[in-house]
Amino acid sequence: MAIELHHLNTHGMMEQAGNVLDGVVRLKARIAELEARNHDLEEERRLRKASEELPIDNDDVYVILENGFKTTDRYDHDKGHWHCHLYTVKYWLPLPSAPKEDK
Repeated sequence: MAIELHHLNTHGMMEQAGNVLDGVVRLKARIAELEARNHDLEEERRLRKASEELPIDNDDVYVILENGFKTTDRYDHDKGHWHCHLYTVKYWLPLPSAPKEDK
């Protein structure tokens, strides 16, 4: 929307400036929200070294084995080992959540 300055009085110009400023503040807040969400997604998708960090829950996770094979596996905290016994798990990654279905 083009603003024709010669048709605005001082009050109108101040109102337009306030509207622009409000828009900038809303955009900055939205950018910060998206950056935080992106950071969370990057952290969620980060490969973890199995020698340094283990899954907290007994959920299935995506794993990369020492032979390079990629599969899913589960770390059993009660027994203290991965279910896959043939090769050592080198890296793991949480599986993504299932998509929400539209109603």
